[in-house]
Order: sequence, then structure tokens, then C-alpha cells
Amino acid sequence: MEMGKKTNYKASEQDITNTVSDFMHLCRFIDEHKPLLSKSKEVLGKNDLFKINASLHFSKDVTVPNYQQESYPVIDLMFNLAVLGRLYLRTGDLKGNVYLERTERKTEFDALNSFEKYCFLLETFWTEFDFTEALRWGDDQIHQIVQKLAKSRAGQILTKGAFSKRKDLDIVFSYNSIYIKYLSYFGLCTFE
Repeated sequence: MEMGKKTNYKASEQDITNTVSDFMHLCRFIDEHKPLLSKSKEVLGKNDLFKINASLHFSKDVTVPNYQQESYPVIDLMFNLAVLGRLYLRTGDLKGNVYLERTERKTEFDALNSFEKYCFLLETFWTEFDFTEALRWGDDQIHQIVQKLAKSRAGQILTKGAFSKRKDLDIVFSYNSIYIKYLSYFGLCTFE
């Protein structure tokens, strides 16, 4: 894992392009295809996920549409940001089909420039996202991740043991690696 600059960092449009572009791609797909959500979890279906994933910068390496939404960390994050940011509402029809309906707030979001869109997404992530729901090893893990990243030097590579001080087990690189992927989506670090 490689870190961004620690102090006096000023983001350029190039730094946020992939984040905003991928999110806008997801939104265009929803607007144009109006995909039905699964009835049980009310998330995107395997075929829709596969189509969306194929054109994302932050894509998952897959060859067939066999994965549920939670298996696509970035798509799952963007889907949740769209709903948590109230850009889309889950709506049902008379047949019991569930889909996402665009809100007036989405129209306002579309009028923002790239920096404003990025800030909206990051703010929604930090203020609305339920970190504790996905953490398996206690809710302090996200704080430890952020503190360690903040104390790292630009370009510093953090490997297994960097967070836990144990070479045999570092849950940030296993159970909680999803949070590093989320931070990578926002351009705050890179993940390999």
C-alpha cells in the first residue's frame, strides 16, 4: 500500500477524475437502464454489476457475471453513496419490483463541478456511511487505519504488520481490507 502526501497536499482535478468518473458512470447506467434491484437485499443484480464493472477505472477483475454486489467493493460503495446521499431512492412498483428513482437532489448534484462532486461523495462517505456495520474486529479499526495513513510519509509502502505490529496477522490486509479499497477509491492511498 502506498500513501499520498502527508501535509500541504492540494488535490488536482486529475487526482479525483477516476473517482468522479466511475460514480457518474454508475449513475448513467442507473438512469439509462433503470435496473431492477434484487428483492431480498434491494441491490443491483449480477448481470448489471458485470456490465457496470467492465467500464470502471476501479474495476474488479472478473470474466463472468457470477458475483453479488458486496463482491464488488467499489460498486457497492458507490451504490451506497448514491442512496445515502439521497441522489436516488429505492422505490417499488405495483408488481413488487424495486428500483432506484432519481431525486431532485441528483439533478442538483449533476450541476456541480468535479471538485464539488468529489467533496459531496467524500462527505457522504465520512458522515453517512456505517463503518461499524462491516467491521468484524471492532469499530476502532477505521480509526487505526486513518491514523496510520495520516502518520505515513508520501510514497511509504505499508505491508502486512504495519497496522497490527504482527507479521502473522494484520486484519487490515484481510478482513478489513475493504476500507483500504474505499480510501483508494477516494485517492487517499493506493492498494496492491
